[in-house]
Amino acid sequence: MKKILHFFEQIETTDNQKSFEAFTRCKGNILLGAKKDLPNIIGTLILIVILIMLYLIFIFPAALDYQYNTLAIIIAIFCILPILTFLNVTMTEPGVLLRGDLPDPKLQQQQQLIQELEQTSLSNQNILEEQIQRNGQNQILLITESQNQMEQNIELPSIYKVRYCSTCKIMRPSKASHCKFCDHCVDGFDHHCFWVGNCIGIRNQRAFLLFLQSSLIVIILTLCQCSLNLYNQYFDIQELWLLMFKQASIPIIAIYGLYFFCGCWAQQSYLNVIILMFMFILPIIYSAILINIEEAYKNYRYYDNPFITILITIIVLICFCFLLQVNILNCYYISLGKTVKQVKSEDQFYLNKQSIIKPKQSVSKVFRNLWHFYTYPIPISRNK
Repeated sequence: MKKILHFFEQIETTDNQKSFEAFTRCKGNILLGAKKDLPNIIGTLILIVILIMLYLIFIFPAALDYQYNTLAIIIAIFCILPILTFLNVTMTEPGVLLRGDLPDPKLQQQQQLIQELEQTSLSNQNILEEQIQRNGQNQILLITESQNQMEQNIELPSIYKVRYCSTCKIMRPSKASHCKFCDHCVDGFDHHCFWVGNCIGIRNQRAFLLFLQSSLIVIILTLCQCSLNLYNQYFDIQELWLLMFKQASIPIIAIYGLYFFCGCWAQQSYLNVIILMFMFILPIIYSAILINIEEAYKNYRYYDNPFITILITIIVLICFCFLLQVNILNCYYISLGKTVKQVKSEDQFYLNKQSIIKPKQSVSKVFRNLWHFYTYPIPISRNK
């Protein structure tokens, strides 16, 4: 991994912008997401490829045998979408705001007031100097207090205000925030996703949602195909299960009994997980042996083993539960026309300002937000 990072650093341009230091770049262009998240990017891509290979090796051939050709071919074609959308999210610069050299406006204003007071105090007598300094200090306090009162009187969450970033030294616009993981400000910042190894901002938020939605669609179609395969393998499951208990009843009962015993032991969590894994793996191994030994199953191919289909169904079901929750949450925020960062900022604001009622969303506004999200022009990258 260090050699890969060193290779990318060598081919980067010498006039590398400091604003994009977090990214893995090739000849100045964004090649992948954050450098430190490169293992996450590779791991996520490997996970997607493994799931696709499991379908193509074990589910797809059985679906063709059971005459589900149309559904199987549609899923096989759709399997390419999660990879393409994932690479699009990872390789798209999220909307980084270029660093600047602006001083802090509040500190600058206070320093100017102090300088003016010092200049006027030099031309007066010693007694007047003390009075002016006292009045000046009171004036500074009054100005700072008035600024704080003005900011407090603006009934808006902090995310919608133009704020100064002390790290990037810029006045970041509304809805922009600083990513503490990549150390740069992002326009329309949503969150930093470690799965894709990149910040989610105004330039890749749409691609991120398309990645989630395409992955969920493929998972749902795969679950449907697995269910149809299990429906056709029902009698094989029943026969193999009874045959396993008939020929290896004592080991199977011992393993299930050990799991029950470990389940009653709340502290033995690791042992509990190991035994649970054996419960899923053992029927697959033993059924594969039975299919090769028994005369009735000798003509069966590897994908005819129903317990392999059950295992893949469980894996896909876990992915479905995870993706469904993430999709619903992101679609809900987008229907409100907001990012995760905006929702958190608003929740904190309305929690502190209990007297202010949170505005409600109408159905027409929800559709307008969704239409705007899928049609708004993506801004040009500042990485030049």
